[in-house]
Amino acid sequence: MIIGIDEVGRGAWAGPLTAAAVGLTPEAADALMTSGLADSKMLSATQRERLDAQIRAEASFISIKSVSVAEIDQHGVGRANTVLFLRLITACPEYDIVCDGRPCLEHPRVQFIIDGDALHPAIMAAAIVAKVSRDRLLTVLATNWPAYGFDRHKGYGTKLHQQALAAHGPTVHHRQSFKPIQALLG
Repeated sequence: MIIGIDEVGRGAWAGPLTAAAVGLTPEAADALMTSGLADSKMLSATQRERLDAQIRAEASFISIKSVSVAEIDQHGVGRANTVLFLRLITACPEYDIVCDGRPCLEHPRVQFIIDGDALHPAIMAAAIVAKVSRDRLLTVLATNWPAYGFDRHKGYGTKLHQQALAAHGPTVHHRQSFKPIQALLG
């Protein structure tokens, strides 16, 4: 088994930074690749939902963790990402781990792969599980904060989100350390 780790929400203006660790056997990876496993950014929401269900059925291990908006504001998104990866690595069983991106920490079991979310099945699976998990959370936020459209932009700085912020100001779910939100706070 190889465990893949990837995070989502790094550039969002609202909501947590979320990451998943997914352990796949070679057989599970092959089955998922045959079913259309790919870079989560290249898949529709419907395709990610379908693959998320299959990943959960095929995976030998899954862990999902988040870093709160308060932690992001306190430490910065880069440090928060490192903390998040450390939390997941600590939760993983003793197998080799591959992470998407540039090295943000040193660990004897961890290898970082640039563009790993487009190259390695375990990282692809982790990205999909993390994205589906975070998207579901933002959809729930949309029911409590309907004026912001979180279910449509998932916390990213779209025109719709900018308009909602201009009309209503930031919520407790907005990252106040991010420059666009700071500008609204004056």
